[in-house]
Amino acid sequence: MFIQRALSSRYNNARPDAQDFIKGWEVFDGVVSILKPDICLFLGVESTNHYNVLKPKPSLNITFLDIEKEDSRIGSSYPRTGNLKLDDNKEIKLIFIKHPSSYFSWEKWGDFLKKKIEI
Repeated sequence: MFIQRALSSRYNNARPDAQDFIKGWEVFDGVVSILKPDICLFLGVESTNHYNVLKPKPSLNITFLDIEKEDSRIGSSYPRTGNLKLDDNKEIKLIFIKHPSSYFSWEKWGDFLKKKIEI
């Protein structure tokens, strides 16, 4: 997610708050409307807890179709996947994995991504 402020330090447990994620989704709206990617890979899953706040905003260029938690956990985290649609009806696949600053199995996450992205 596009957090729009510098966090004080990774050592004092500085974390983005709900407003950071909401503002990040608003910035994301503008970026994907210009770049029009096919897939967006998010490093971290927490932003999925805040996208619903944006659903009723008519000023957005995107419509969230769904974001769902996968049934199987990888390590200590459940991956999320979803889709959104731009105003021009282009659909974009969204994939959320555990943030790489935390320990996780690169091999297991790689296997998950290979299943979700045609490589």
